[in-house]
Parts: sequence; C-alpha cells; structure tokens
Amino acid sequence: ENGIKVGIISEGSELADPMADQLRRTVKWLRFSLDGPTAEIHDSIRHTPGLFDLVLRSVRKLKLLPSALQVGLNCVVQKTNIASLPDMIPLAEEAGADTLLFKLPHGDDPKGTFLPSPEQWWCFTDWVQNSRARRYPRVKTNLEELRLLLGRVFQERDVVHGRPVRSFYLKHGIRCFAP
Repeated sequence: ENGIKVGIISEGSELADPMADQLRRTVKWLRFSLDGPTAEIHDSIRHTPGLFDLVLRSVRKLKLLPSALQVGLNCVVQKTNIASLPDMIPLAEEAGADTLLFKLPHGDDPKGTFLPSPEQWWCFTDWVQNSRARRYPRVKTNLEELRLLLGRVFQERDVVHGRPVRSFYLKHGIRCFAP
C-alpha cells in the first residue's frame, strides 16, 4: 500500500498453510538459512536435528504457491561446510530456490569452531574464482559479486579472524558501529 518492500530471513520453521499464504501475498522475498547440502552438515551447524528437511519443505511449499515471492537460501561459509559449498548450487536448483547467497562469517570464534583456516579460505577463494554457475541458470548466486570483492574488500587475514571487511573499512575511513 505504501510501496514498502518487505523481506524476511529465517532459520526455518514449519509453515502452516495460512502463514504461507500470508507470506506470498505480503512479502517481496524470503530467504532461509541453509548452511550445508546435507542434513548432517546443516543440522550440526544449527544444532537442530530435522531443520535441513524443514527448510527444504518450506522452500518447496512456497514455490508451489502462485506468487511473485522470491524464495532463496543464505549459506554462511564456515569451517564445517566449506568443502561442500559447490554442492549447494544443485541443491538450491533442485529445491526450486530463486537465489543462493554465500555469506562470509563474522564475529568472535574463541573455540575455533566456525571461522575457516587460512588454507580453507584459499580453497574457498579458488572455488569462487573458478566457478561458473551457468550450469544452473535458474538459481541466482552471488558468486560473481564475491569474485569482484575477493582481495579488494575481503582479505584473508580479516576473514579468518571474523572481521571480513576490517582492512577495507580502515583504508577508506569507514566507521561502522554495531552492537
């Protein structure tokens, strides 16, 4: 009514038919967190058994409804899933997702559980630099954007310490105040 576009990011929840119908009528886009191409990987990262299957059911349910709702997936790149990221694109295609966005991890990781090692980061950047998602033309990814940002904005030393844009912000005098 006022021209405001609404988007939602969700870890996933059971979508009852009335909720799915309301979402398709009022939301521009909806992205679900899906951090691995298998239940074993995703559910262990999110500490919620069954969440992988729930997310895929929700994506499929929403895509069956007649609407312009864009349904996508967010995948946080991390130690546990980094080797299996190439498998995320065909999974997104099979599930019917419109988008698949790879997100870089940020934050403190004192136990060393989620931030990638320098070696893992180099494997990831190599995959991004050499991947072409053209085999899956229906799913839009952010791989091209990541290709452009690697080495320019995202530096290995920052990513592996959970501060992916630190050097870029310092170099350009950008101040970001986040809680």
